[in-house]
Amino acid sequence: MKNIIIFLCCFVLRIESTQVIILMGPSCAGKSTLSKYVCKQFNAKKEEWVVVDFDEVEENIELLLAKTNEYLRNNINVIIDTNTYEPQMEKKLKGAATITKIIVTAPLDILLERDTKRTHYLQRSAQRAARCRDFVMSSFDKSSTWPIDLIIDTSVVSVQEACEVILQLF
Repeated sequence: MKNIIIFLCCFVLRIESTQVIILMGPSCAGKSTLSKYVCKQFNAKKEEWVVVDFDEVEENIELLLAKTNEYLRNNINVIIDTNTYEPQMEKKLKGAATITKIIVTAPLDILLERDTKRTHYLQRSAQRAARCRDFVMSSFDKSSTWPIDLIIDTSVVSVQEACEVILQLF
């Protein structure tokens, strides 16, 4: 009788799965403040996250998607900070294991109050102030139609509290 020896080799592969958080909502809702804070908290946990800000890609949705996909190709998690939403956005994000859509908002009167403070701080011209005010109202109206996984009202929770809610999702 022959003895048969079988050697089993096991290879453990660690597959990185990238995440995308889309923080979207009306102007003056606190998306930029929250996205930077959440990113900082994830990175403190030794996770690699970056923020892609719609304002910093010339408010161009195609540039926003291209920049996001560049990070995803390099296995870097992304927080998208945007005041707009495109219905096919998720399909255009290549390589994201999960995409979480979060609307960051507040009641319209609070958004308008924040916009007034921003206008004063930035010393906007009357014409620019009127355009910004109109944009706050239109982005508030549009955001109520966007698909979401979570809604955060920044008039009732602090940045830290909102961040904790988001961190618990991951």
